[in-house]
Amino acid sequence: MYIYVIFLGLALLFSLPVSSQEDAVALSRSKQPFQTRTLLLFFCLFLLFALRHPSMGNDLHYGSGNGYLGSFSLISSFSWKKVFLIEKFMNYEKGYILFNKLVSIFSKNQQFFLAVVAFLGLYPIYQLFKKNSALPMLSYVIYFGLPVFLMMFSGLRQVLAMGICLAAFTYVRQKKPIKFVALVLLATFFHSSAFVFLVVYPLYYLKMNKKRRVISLFVLAVIYLLKAPLFKVLSVLFKDSVQVQETGALTLLIVFVLIYIFCTIFSSQDQELNGYMNLFYMACVAQCFAGVHELAMRVGYYFMMFLPLLLPKLIAEMSNKTDRKIVTAGVFVCFGLYGLYSLSTSFWADAVPYYFFWQKI
Repeated sequence: MYIYVIFLGLALLFSLPVSSQEDAVALSRSKQPFQTRTLLLFFCLFLLFALRHPSMGNDLHYGSGNGYLGSFSLISSFSWKKVFLIEKFMNYEKGYILFNKLVSIFSKNQQFFLAVVAFLGLYPIYQLFKKNSALPMLSYVIYFGLPVFLMMFSGLRQVLAMGICLAAFTYVRQKKPIKFVALVLLATFFHSSAFVFLVVYPLYYLKMNKKRRVISLFVLAVIYLLKAPLFKVLSVLFKDSVQVQETGALTLLIVFVLIYIFCTIFSSQDQELNGYMNLFYMACVAQCFAGVHELAMRVGYYFMMFLPLLLPKLIAEMSNKTDRKIVTAGVFVCFGLYGLYSLSTSFWADAVPYYFFWQKI
């Protein structure tokens, strides 16, 4: 667990302003010196995942012939002809199969494969925070406290798909729909659920006032009450064989709704803030269904990633410097502690205890 505490410590250290005359918000707006610190924190995260022991992550199936690691070794042995002509391999999408073969050109080492996935999964997040976050260090801590962080240990296909989708968000901001759609479609070749990201473009520009925000809260309540029958209808868009099953995800839903209410109360009519709230609302909707099936939470991962942009943006707009510091500290502590709790209790991420790949376990 100590390595995660060190990461949070670095995030806190990097958040401190270098001048007593300015605060972190002022410095981040001026892009000095937080660009370098944002890069360093990305590098720390990359090393954390790239150097982890391959036993960390349930879907990797370390030591067996299947799972992501065994499949990489097997696909590496295939000829390119077989890779292109193969109709079905496990439940993997074609793009992910091709990706495995492409990586094997450089090295067939499984640790190298994990490092490549870690880089491709984290670099778009680094770019997202660097270009869009008002407080990049706080964005990293919020990301650390979200369930999507745990995906880096186990859900390699979706990690790659999400990376492509987050890269596509650049074209939402630039209003280039064709390039945006092209990248999202590419992401579906790594994980079929990525097609839900297509709604990001229209949602980001959907105008919402406070009255509509209040109505949207009542809509969430209705969705939650009718989650089982609604999920049966919507699940056919993802997987025909999905059956309703109670998983229990109420705590995170309550947290998300409280954050959405907080943002509704204190938000302005800023277009960027409005867009982030719209996208985070979709994470709330998905979380309503997360108690019914894990698939719903996986869909919500695509939209959770905008919370690390939403909260820093909201904090940066606070006019009172003291209020900014108090809220920033509260967000840091809450997401940091929740992240540590999630890491220690998750059975599928196998994230605790942390082992480096050279250690014998």
